[in-house]
Amino acid sequence: MTICSVEGAHNDYARLMADEAIDFAASPFAYTKGRAQGVHWGFQCALECAGLHGKPFFVESDVRTCLSRPLSEAMPESAPHVNRLYDGVLWRGPPDVRGSLGQMIRAFGDAALHGAAMWWFDMLGGWYASEPFMEFHKRACELYPVVSTAEPQAAIAVFVDEAAIGCFTERAVETCSSLLFRQMSQIGASGAMYHTYMLTDLPQVDPERYRMAILVFPAFMEPETRAALAKWRRGGRTVVQTFLPGYYGSGIEAATGFRVHEAPGIRKVSASWHGQAFVEEPAIPDIRIEPACGDIVLAVTDDGDPAVIMRRHDDYQEVLALVPCMPAGLVRELVLLSAGHVWSHTGDCISANSRYVCIHAASDGVKRIYLPRKGRLLDIFSGEILKGNETWTEMEMGFGDSRIFEIV
Repeated sequence: MTICSVEGAHNDYARLMADEAIDFAASPFAYTKGRAQGVHWGFQCALECAGLHGKPFFVESDVRTCLSRPLSEAMPESAPHVNRLYDGVLWRGPPDVRGSLGQMIRAFGDAALHGAAMWWFDMLGGWYASEPFMEFHKRACELYPVVSTAEPQAAIAVFVDEAAIGCFTERAVETCSSLLFRQMSQIGASGAMYHTYMLTDLPQVDPERYRMAILVFPAFMEPETRAALAKWRRGGRTVVQTFLPGYYGSGIEAATGFRVHEAPGIRKVSASWHGQAFVEEPAIPDIRIEPACGDIVLAVTDDGDPAVIMRRHDDYQEVLALVPCMPAGLVRELVLLSAGHVWSHTGDCISANSRYVCIHAASDGVKRIYLPRKGRLLDIFSGEILKGNETWTEMEMGFGDSRIFEIV
């Protein structure tokens, strides 16, 4: 999902997952901002798709630490001058043990709370060669069977359309990247838990497990896809479709119900929501939404046109996000409107299932975690039980810190 290029990725994940000859899937975490602290990394594939088809998904946790070194230092005998790719900042971790443990704990939490298998990849040697890191690995190994097998629970189901990548030229790779790679990072910072599937999985995914569906540029919207989506349009849920849904099929209006006007040519578009900028796109088709009476404009382009629009029906909400990469705050508001659970409102990275929650701090300060039911939070590594009022708990965290809690 992070190699947004027809030439650079096989883009055939759905077929592989449906093939009985394939036993499992595996990939590293995404390289979001070079695996930086304080940002949601996400995964390189639709992780829950594998489980839907009865296959384990192994997350390769090649997490850098303060002991990580570039290839030129770790293995000078390997002629690293041939390829300087391995000398970049990507190969260095946080500057200290605290920051390194923050990265390791959040990696463990992200994989385990998505129900994934995982393994730690000490790629160039010595990354975890210290007592605090080995103590963490020992404890994480003990905790994994319990944490990873709790009942999955998420507010958002994200559906990815592999066919859409074929609708972009190599020159439009930034647009394609913002549609998926950067959007997943924003969803991960919304404070709500998400699961990812392929668009072809839509008929098999039970909407009763979720409060909101996000379809990331469903380019064709075949009749069977539209029929499967109909069961999501009930129960107060929200259906969000981004960019140009159905544009290469029966059209945007048939896919979403919103009328649009298309003029010849392309245009440069930037948009904002409450001061938060969308990713500026170099060129998209000159398509403009024509709001009907009662439609609610949630975000606008710089020239005043609707960028994101919502229509409230008796039993559900329909949203069209014409400009890619909705900000985390907008995603959060849509989840709340859909009666989905939001764990945090401060832009921190959240992973969760029905019993556990992991928070990775995007900034210094007091963090409040809202509980989906009455309870208290027990830190699974330290054993500390946090004070709270049974519906939310606050704690002080530094940038890049991570904690995993059990609801008790």
